[in-house]
Amino acid sequence: MNSTGRLCMTGSLAAVVRLTNHWKAPAMGRWITGSSVCQRPTVSEVKVTALLKEKLNPTYLAVEDVSCGCGTSFTIHIDSEQFRGKRALQQHRMVNEALGEEMKEIHSVSIKIGSPND
Repeated sequence: MNSTGRLCMTGSLAAVVRLTNHWKAPAMGRWITGSSVCQRPTVSEVKVTALLKEKLNPTYLAVEDVSCGCGTSFTIHIDSEQFRGKRALQQHRMVNEALGEEMKEIHSVSIKIGSPND
C-alpha cells in the first residue's frame, strides 16, 4: 500500500517487501504497480513540478504520481497566465511541450487547467 492508501500490487507474489511508498519483490528487484512492473521509477513528481514551474510559471500547480511511485502516470492540475485566451487543446499541448523529453517515459497524463476553485 502506498502513501495514498492504494494497493500497488497485481498477481500473486509470495515474498513481497514494503519499501516506503512502493512494493518490491526482493528476488526480482522490480517495482510492482497496479498495472505493470517497472524496473525503477522513471519520472518523479518533483521533476514534473520543476519542469512545469520553469516553462509555464503557474499561478497554481498540483502534480500527483498516480502510478504508485512508478513514474508513468500523472494527474496535473495547473493554471497559468500563459493559458489565457487559448483553447483547451492548446493549453494541454503547452503542458506536454513543457514536459519535453520526460513525456517519452510517461504513459499517461491527466491534465486539468484552472484554479482549484474552477
